[in-house]
Amino acid sequence: MEIVSSKDGSNTIFINDLDEFYHSPRGAISESEYVFIQNGISASLELFNIKELSIFELGFGTGLNSTLSYLYSKKNNIKINYNTIEKYPIDINILNKLNYKDKLNPEFEEIINSNWEEIIEIHKNFSILKNKIDIKEFIPLKKYNIVFFDAFAKSKQPDIWTDQIIKKTCDMLINNGIFVTYACTTSLKKQLISNGMTLINKNGALGKREMTFAIKY
Repeated sequence: MEIVSSKDGSNTIFINDLDEFYHSPRGAISESEYVFIQNGISASLELFNIKELSIFELGFGTGLNSTLSYLYSKKNNIKINYNTIEKYPIDINILNKLNYKDKLNPEFEEIINSNWEEIIEIHKNFSILKNKIDIKEFIPLKKYNIVFFDAFAKSKQPDIWTDQIIKKTCDMLINNGIFVTYACTTSLKKQLISNGMTLINKNGALGKREMTFAIKY
């Protein structure tokens, strides 16, 4: 793994074996803010006028999405219960070298250093549960308002983008729940539609043509 600087000054990680970045080299923080915060959390609150969210994230990764979600909850006084899974957690020594603490908030360290398999309250408005498990083995104990689908690209991690996994994550949503991801392929659109999801066109982040945003009505 190699820590690199993206174009907005925030770090991402490049995995040599996969030839893949954890976040967009065009802007790690910028991409996550647009895809998951603006078009995930903010969109859900605007559409459905709710004051508390349960979020499931497939792919804890660097902890960036969870940290941005925490900051949103604190700033906007919205309660967020955050459940994230990761089969292969990044070594904590690498995470501690990322510049998210300086770019975002010191609580980044609290999030990445929090115990796995335990609900941790970072703030009165934000709790996080990190599970070290494969999505195929994960058994959700509740349904969620939003799914952050943040796996590596299908070309790099095809076993995560199967019909079975997409169906499982759609089933984890409540009515009016939102499925959001940076990716946008014809096969993903078909998978979501076949699981009763309604697609809404959204421009992609940082010059990408599209992203995927779907609602379970």
